[in-house]
Amino acid sequence: PKDQKEIIKACMNAYDRVGIIKNVIDLMGDFASQGVQLVHPNKKIERFYRKWFTKVRGRERSERFLNILYRCGNVVVKRRTARITSQFQESLSKAADLTPKEDRIKKREVPWVYDFLNPMSVEVLGDELALFAGKPKFALRVSDMIKKMVKNPNSQHKGLVSSLPAEIKEAINSGKKYIELDDEKTSVYYYKKDDWSLWAHPMIYAILDDIIMLEKMKLADMSALDGAISNIRLWTLGSLDHKILPTKAGINKLRNILASNFGGGTMDLVWGPEIDFKESATQVYRFLGSEKYTPVLNSVYAGLGIPPTLTGVSGNSGGFSNNFVSLKTLVERLEYGRAILTDFWKGEIERVQKAMGFRLPAQLHFDHISLSDEAAEKNFLVQLADRDVISVETLTERFGEIPEIEKIRVNRESRDRGKKKMPPKASPYHDPQHKESLEKIALTKDMFAPE
Repeated sequence: PKDQKEIIKACMNAYDRVGIIKNVIDLMGDFASQGVQLVHPNKKIERFYRKWFTKVRGRERSERFLNILYRCGNVVVKRRTARITSQFQESLSKAADLTPKEDRIKKREVPWVYDFLNPMSVEVLGDELALFAGKPKFALRVSDMIKKMVKNPNSQHKGLVSSLPAEIKEAINSGKKYIELDDEKTSVYYYKKDDWSLWAHPMIYAILDDIIMLEKMKLADMSALDGAISNIRLWTLGSLDHKILPTKAGINKLRNILASNFGGGTMDLVWGPEIDFKESATQVYRFLGSEKYTPVLNSVYAGLGIPPTLTGVSGNSGGFSNNFVSLKTLVERLEYGRAILTDFWKGEIERVQKAMGFRLPAQLHFDHISLSDEAAEKNFLVQLADRDVISVETLTERFGEIPEIEKIRVNRESRDRGKKKMPPKASPYHDPQHKESLEKIALTKDMFAPE
């Protein structure tokens, strides 16, 4: 395909039909969104943010965001909001489970539902001209089936049609093909899009040729399997050269013998006038085998950024440098998707902060992505921090935590220990029985008697 929408459609079909593509894209989406959570220095506000994140299905929406990003290259998000009352805010801060009152007002209005729209149904109004002007606007294309349901609803659709907003029903009834999306409630994100392109090319587009070749090989194998057992044996009765004509009784007798000794996978033909035997067998089984798949599978995995050492495909013998570069490519793609997801949630968190009047916004936290020896790497970082080669803030960042948040938490715990609200630390570097240790030293110095 050459058209961008057709490219996106072909990549979506490849994801739906090819197991390798689906598994890799799902793996990348799950891996990049692993451990997503919101943190805030204020515990009460943090509980509110985390409960809101649970209500909007933040983890599931994050995985779907990254899955669509890697699969289609274009993510169109439509936001639906709800009004948060002071009582409901208090209940969220206490981790209660209620439903807010939906209202169309700005104050205390936070995002509540996120819908991902199919890029095939979204159009850029004005096409290249809108891109040239720098003000692209997006619209949802209305299909003929939707028009028919809205204009002539049956008993099942009347309730759904009545729940549609008035402006949407008016646009459909007036014959409009596109419904313009609200810029304030619609966000579009791309996977490495060029500025001169209307839409981004999906990641799968680079390996579409290899996927087509893989599918053709599967079809060839299916055809080969259908003909792998097509053996034909030819029986003839009589001889025209010797003027020996077969009798009807002789033909029936031979046919009955063959019928009583019938074996699967072979076709017998009885033909006169002489008796003879010939057999033909196909050699198509030589085509069957896994060797022909190896180059194509290697190309598919390489295009997806999967190193040969992780594929398990026979015949992969890439060197250390090639495997390291491929592994780095995979990690960077995961980090790129995570960065775009962070931009999305950062904007939504700021909306919540402004609507609720919080002084500080929450921050997004992920699990650290590491495909190397994590234990050795983290141990080395701790030793560098002990020798003051790197700062504690850098060490905290490398462990995947947020330094500002951890600093506030450490100070809070230190104050709680000073007020005897927490037990003292116990480790080779912290003595939890400080008073008893001082008494031992005093006894050894004969500073006071045991009694």
